[in-house]
Amino acid sequence: MKRTNLFAEILLPLVGSTLLFSCATTNIATEVKMELRNWRAESENVVNLSILLEDDGTEGCPVLLNENTLIFESKKNDNYDLWSIDPNKKGGIVQLTTYDGADRVPCPHPDGKKYIFLSDRSETGFYLGELGKATVISLVEAREPYVGLWASGDISPDGTTFLYVSGKFIWTYNFETKTKTQFIQGTQPKYSPDGKEIIFRKIAKEIGTNIVSTSIWLMNPDGSEQTEIISGDNNFTYYGASISPDGTKILYLKRKVILRAEKVDVYYPDIWICNIDGTDHIQITTNPLSDQEAVWLDNQTIVFCSDRPQSENYDDKKWDLWKAKLEL
Repeated sequence: MKRTNLFAEILLPLVGSTLLFSCATTNIATEVKMELRNWRAESENVVNLSILLEDDGTEGCPVLLNENTLIFESKKNDNYDLWSIDPNKKGGIVQLTTYDGADRVPCPHPDGKKYIFLSDRSETGFYLGELGKATVISLVEAREPYVGLWASGDISPDGTTFLYVSGKFIWTYNFETKTKTQFIQGTQPKYSPDGKEIIFRKIAKEIGTNIVSTSIWLMNPDGSEQTEIISGDNNFTYYGASISPDGTKILYLKRKVILRAEKVDVYYPDIWICNIDGTDHIQITTNPLSDQEAVWLDNQTIVFCSDRPQSENYDDKKWDLWKAKLEL
């Protein structure tokens, strides 16, 4: 097991620790700095935008466990662990895991107490933890899908099935029978709040280690009736989709991609929203830096990760958790 190699590969796209992947990084970095100087906050479709957590860690992958508990990964003291915070107030974080390797990409259990996360403890895969308990249970091994595409799985609302990605396929794990089954090719699966649909991403085109075309799909829990909701192209890539608590909206990330001969320039993502049928797309955030890993708190409120500067200084940026009410 080579922890540093595996988790170094997931670091870049999950927390965006560098500006972008490209042979033309310097030119685009200058371009983004210029855009940032001209950027205006009123261009965003949010109200009551505020920092939920601001500290010296590198926060990422927030998920709502219950109405008073938001779980996320944070790199403090050069190590990734899981932490929690009350999303209704600022501060008061609690450390959940203390493993000296990497514990990342948490997934909430519908009972509001347990959670699943990715770790490289005895073997690389997904583990089950619970609030207030130090011990964790190994569930399933998992192989890295695409470079940098480790992402949290999802548990069915009735608590019987865990969706996760291993290799380039979505798999299911049955909690009762403890059996795992290869499902369909895809990544980033999430159940709808009522459990009647699954939203997921398909990879359409890759150049080297860069994914340059993706699309968002809906399907039934058994894999039937797959329907493309957000079509992929060579100008943008789409990911991180989830369905609103009332089942009417889709929250997703959109990232610009520019192909230059054999080079691929991949810009920072913004947060978007659309209807469940893929109509009426609205851009939520417009900051030239990265806004990503957005999750629903309720039908009008989201939490997301961003490295937008805390001052007019471009270099004064670090990864924090932000909270915003959508202006729809």
